[in-house]
Amino acid sequence: MKISFSKLLIMIVLVTGYSLAVARETTTDATVLKLTGSVKVMLPGRSDAVMLKVGDHVPQGATIITGSDSIAYIQAFSGAVSTLQANTTVVVEKLSITTSDTGVLTKQTAMLNLKSGNLVSNIDPSRRAINDYAVRTPKGVAAARGTSFTASVDSALSSISSTADSVTFTTSSGAIYMISAGMITITPAGGVPQAPIPLAQAAASNQAIATVVQQAVTTVAAIVSGNLGNMGSANAVNLLAQVTSVATTAMPALAATFTTQAVLAVNSPTSAVSPASAGAATASMTSAAAAAVAATGGSAQDVAAVASAATIADPGQAAAIAVAATLASPGSASAIAGAVTLAAPSSAGAVTAAVTNAEPGQATAITQAVVNSTGGTTDSVNAAAASSTVAAAAATQTATQGTQQTQAATQNIVQATTPTQPGTPGTPTTPTTPTTPISPITPIDVSIVSPSS
Repeated sequence: MKISFSKLLIMIVLVTGYSLAVARETTTDATVLKLTGSVKVMLPGRSDAVMLKVGDHVPQGATIITGSDSIAYIQAFSGAVSTLQANTTVVVEKLSITTSDTGVLTKQTAMLNLKSGNLVSNIDPSRRAINDYAVRTPKGVAAARGTSFTASVDSALSSISSTADSVTFTTSSGAIYMISAGMITITPAGGVPQAPIPLAQAAASNQAIATVVQQAVTTVAAIVSGNLGNMGSANAVNLLAQVTSVATTAMPALAATFTTQAVLAVNSPTSAVSPASAGAATASMTSAAAAAVAATGGSAQDVAAVASAATIADPGQAAAIAVAATLASPGSASAIAGAVTLAAPSSAGAVTAAVTNAEPGQATAITQAVVNSTGGTTDSVNAAAASSTVAAAAATQTATQGTQQTQAATQNIVQATTPTQPGTPGTPTTPTTPTTPISPITPIDVSIVSPSS
């Protein structure tokens, strides 16, 4: 007796109890989260552009256009914020979600086609399993699942830079680059994409790249400050710490500026970071920047400037900030103590006690630095420290927690002091099997995805 395949399949289901999962893909819209200046959208099938406003839904096939004085923060899907910088044009090529037959979200997809300008993308790293986010450029497709990266398209230069985790870039010729945090691949006018190089190297010689680095910090700080994109507290801290570390490593002269932006963001009344976690987040940002400054050869005074900037932004966490910076750069302990107490004199006792606990071998130098910054005496500073042991212990705990967060977030960051990346710049690495990626992220095959009109 012959049994058809369909009947056999039904029998297997009945006997084993297995169900057949049916994936359902549904087209979705992007959502406008925040706007500065005037931003326009050209809807599918229309030739006229209309003004966008916060809360608007942007459908698949629409074109978003920012002017010279405008920025648009768009939620491509939950946990992904695409920020169009000034003078940027993006086509929303594909937006969809995929659910199982039981309604469980299994995939959220976004493909944005960057025609010109700078597009900064921040994707929640906790949703890697379901995120499928990509940016198409004239030179290829950048794909990511949980990261922060910038795609730039200009007549003089195009680039893909990663400021957190990593991005896979599949060029139009089929070559695949893994762009780690702190690295950038550049395509000169009329040329082909070059092998990734450190952002520090690129930013030092090209103002456009330096601007990209600064925009990366400003953008993620705005996202965290305004709680945009449904990222959650821990994930927001993760991304902000990574971006702060990468940006500081690339441009250590702006370390204090980057630290201030990060600390203000986590302490904003509308921040994605919960009030209970704000202190540790402040310490985390301080640790990220201080460690980056120290790693790039910065002096004790340079590290202390980072701690001072963080203290000015959040004086209530002065002692925790001082300890976090000290843990990142132990040899800078006395300079840090002096700088922090100069910014927040009322915290002199707790700072002295906490930093001394972190670096007891420098106790005398730490006390003297605090004496110099406050104008007190050795006896008065020691007395204040002795009466602040409880506050110092609490600050140490907060700083330790923040430092651990930073270490977890930045452990895979490539320090931009590395002069070269394996491979010869200008010579792409082509895999032996074009469909086999060189990273855990599966890159999108540009040959099978139809371009936007």
